Amino acid sequence: MDKINLFLNGRMAIVTPIVLFVGISASSWIGNWTFIVPWLFMIITFASSTKIAPMELVRTIRSPLPIVLCIIALQIIIPALAYGIGSFLFSDDPMTLVGIVLAFIIPTAIASLLWVSIYKGDTSLALTIVFINTLAAPIFIPITLYLLFQTSVSFDIPALVTGLIQMIVIPSILGVLVNHFSRKKFESRQIPLDLIAKLCLLTVILINGSVVAPYFMPLQSNVVIITGLIFLISVSAYMIGFVLAKLFKFSFQKIVAVMFCTGMRNIGVGSALAVVYFPAAVALPVVIGTLFQQLLASFMGKALLKFSVENKTDLKNQ
Repeated sequence: MDKINLFLNGRMAIVTPIVLFVGISASSWIGNWTFIVPWLFMIITFASSTKIAPMELVRTIRSPLPIVLCIIALQIIIPALAYGIGSFLFSDDPMTLVGIVLAFIIPTAIASLLWVSIYKGDTSLALTIVFINTLAAPIFIPITLYLLFQTSVSFDIPALVTGLIQMIVIPSILGVLVNHFSRKKFESRQIPLDLIAKLCLLTVILINGSVVAPYFMPLQSNVVIITGLIFLISVSAYMIGFVLAKLFKFSFQKIVAVMFCTGMRNIGVGSALAVVYFPAAVALPVVIGTLFQQLLASFMGKALLKFSVENKTDLKNQ
């Protein structure tokens, strides 16, 4: 089981698009599985949260500036950028515009912890940002959608909030409690849980592919435009996180954590929300984000490392 988990760890960037296109190709029978998406995501959230130790949260919150800056970038700056560009390109297509905004108001990804660890960043800071941003999702997501689209798009806010609490808040709290009360016994079960979470995420992406299949078969021109836009905003998100961290002169470890947490989004929760509570047109931009998130994370990490090495060289030469 650990071999399968390690295999997926190194190949999620390849496996994710393959699973998505399988879902698109087999939409006629996979599309009937949408009812299991919330349950799958509850498992994903619980499994991810078991890695979070309460004492790590407490220690990191004592220096809150990186957390506050990251949350502001995640929930205000980047969504505003997405809404501004999206409004310019899709002013006559409110559902696609909602999807573009939704893709960038969902909480930061638990997968960012993997990349923060790979590039020697502050994992405690990343864990804290992920946990706080995840718990705050039932507040940020409905309020943002309501403020931006209250007159143009109708959606069931109470149902959306209830779904977020069920899919995110409750499993997150349970996962942290399990970590706290049975940590030593639970460590041996972490690899099976990691694998289960990955398989659940891939199943969610498979189902999402079936939901958005009509837009890919045959390929519609707006799909190409949306893909380019999502990619552009995703790159900008990494740059915003990096620039903010540099402006406030954070350590390299904190820069890594802030950049990845700002750049990556929880595509699982976005996909689950889009499929369960919105039309397929809303799900499309969120699902497109799954195509390149892991590849982009790898590229931005290497760019950050190169920048760090060059910067140290310049300092030595001065």
